[in-house]
Amino acid sequence: MKASTIYFSTMKFVWMKLLLGLVVVIVAAVLFVPFLLIGTMFDFTGLMMVMIAWLACVYGIRHLVMQYFGYMVKAGHVAVITESMIQQKIPTNYFEFGLQQVKEKFVSSNAFFIVDKLISGAVRQIQGKMERIGNWLNHIPGIGVIVQVLNLFISISLNYIDECCLGYTFYQKDENTFKSAAKGIVVYAQNWKKILKSAAVTTGVVLLVMFGTVISLFFGFSILLSAFNIQSGFAIIPAIFLTLAIKSSFIDSWILVKTMCTYMEIVPETTVSFDLYGKFSKMSSHFRDLLHQGDVYEEPLSEAQI
Repeated sequence: MKASTIYFSTMKFVWMKLLLGLVVVIVAAVLFVPFLLIGTMFDFTGLMMVMIAWLACVYGIRHLVMQYFGYMVKAGHVAVITESMIQQKIPTNYFEFGLQQVKEKFVSSNAFFIVDKLISGAVRQIQGKMERIGNWLNHIPGIGVIVQVLNLFISISLNYIDECCLGYTFYQKDENTFKSAAKGIVVYAQNWKKILKSAAVTTGVVLLVMFGTVISLFFGFSILLSAFNIQSGFAIIPAIFLTLAIKSSFIDSWILVKTMCTYMEIVPETTVSFDLYGKFSKMSSHFRDLLHQGDVYEEPLSEAQI
């Protein structure tokens, strides 16, 4: 099934992510006015300190919104993408289907948060000790800057690899959540070059789109603020916040679908190497935690265990 078909057929998740992002933008805008008024009572240094406090408040609010709502929406989208790739069709009432799958698998957002963080930590620890892209190119003189840029793409792309490994927990419906997450990491590690190459290329294109979005919004807000005799430099703030909202909904969702499609196409063809469990346990404390949690919670997660 094509990534574009899944993406455009599951837009409810995209719109919900956009809604959450816009909530953060609106709250940030509402808080900006009183913080700015307070800041004008001080000198420049005091104003900057107040603005830093405003950013800290906005960051805290965004963290809460994304942890208690965003994570569940993202997990639901992952569940639907996985099911679509398995069945080669979009589930009926896919939005409700996705959220129901998350509730059955994780029970609460807190459980999903724990599993997601363990997967994220394990993927990064293991990837850091595997062959780096620089090793492929170090024979070329003056390649250092290019390698740094490519490694940046890889670092960003790993955010979407996490969701692929999470998707494996929905692929293995009847298996313990923690153990299937660990197995999903092994599947990624056995095919990391192909999966990461696809994610990095997509991410590179998207970063260019994001840059263009920020510039366009900045000029648009600059004109608007100038009409009200407000310093146009402030336009960078709403431009960045709106770009982040667009990224977290439309852009991140597209990369997620593309990367997961590549991953799920590889899954049926991969014979899991159980020899890697021992190796990865030595390489990653987070991977060890996943296996340990899997031994503790042999039965499906329950509210009492979370």
